[in-house]
Amino acid sequence: MQEAIIGGLGTVIGALIGAWAAVRARTPPRANVKFVDATLSVPDNLEPAERAILPEPLPQIVLDIKLLNSGGQPAFVHALELTISDVTYNEDTLEMPKPWSPFRTIRTSLQEPTAVYEVDPYAQGLGRSEQSGDVVVSKPLSQEVKPGALERVFLVVPQPSLGRHAPVSFEARVKITYNATRTIEFGKMLRAPLLRHPRWKTVDEVRRHLQHQLVWSEESWSPEAYEHFTGVLEGSLPGEQERLCLRRELGLEPGSRRLLEWAGLPTEPRKAVRRYLDSYEQRLRDLADVYSKTDNPSTEEAARLHETIAMIPRLRGELGVHDATPRP
Repeated sequence: MQEAIIGGLGTVIGALIGAWAAVRARTPPRANVKFVDATLSVPDNLEPAERAILPEPLPQIVLDIKLLNSGGQPAFVHALELTISDVTYNEDTLEMPKPWSPFRTIRTSLQEPTAVYEVDPYAQGLGRSEQSGDVVVSKPLSQEVKPGALERVFLVVPQPSLGRHAPVSFEARVKITYNATRTIEFGKMLRAPLLRHPRWKTVDEVRRHLQHQLVWSEESWSPEAYEHFTGVLEGSLPGEQERLCLRRELGLEPGSRRLLEWAGLPTEPRKAVRRYLDSYEQRLRDLADVYSKTDNPSTEEAARLHETIAMIPRLRGELGVHDATPRP
């Protein structure tokens, strides 16, 4: 009798275990969201189709995130946290010539954004003169990432309102929360692109930087770098005549000096330096003109501007890019 009862219980328990295993086998694994990528970009760096979905007026910056759900159940993303640090203010951002490398990656994206959210760090502390330390920005989201799907989302930062001290650049970490309690953080610190053109550099700062760039440019391309460099440039030009003109204009030949970058284009080094100094001088003259229209044009800052402008012709001579027609 006892053996029969024990045997019956064993059969029942075995059936329950089998039923539980069958149910578990039919239940897909839970959602598992991962960051594929995250970047901070200004609208000008986006493709036209991407800019077309942005609100007007165009935002100051766009946080572009891509999420992948490798699990078997839907994921519901409902919160984003952006921790902003290393905020830089009042730093000169006039573009200087820099080494031009042919080994560039071109941003491509086949996945179109499926949603655009606005997140305003200025409303949560960024840009306030009394703000110190990190700024933590929270934003509720409502985004479903289906099993096995890739989701791309834009979070736009509007232009700062009056009274906000707009930064030049900053670093940020991004974290999202999904399915109530699960959080993931992007593994890299994001660096914002330069956001505005603030104050100016001194002649000594400019001299040191440009001298360093000219020394770098005296070295010649390695054979491998030169071959790749010319291939990249010539690959975009259909005609032989155009390719010859480009080579002649840039002075490209085996063993030639390396180029600098000016306004995003490879440029002969001394021409790049000359163009930078032209922009630098024009900028100082524009600032001086602003001071001349104020009630007190003889301020210490205005005097320093005029002294700096007077030093630029000598700097041109030191760098070997003297302009034969000095400016008034």
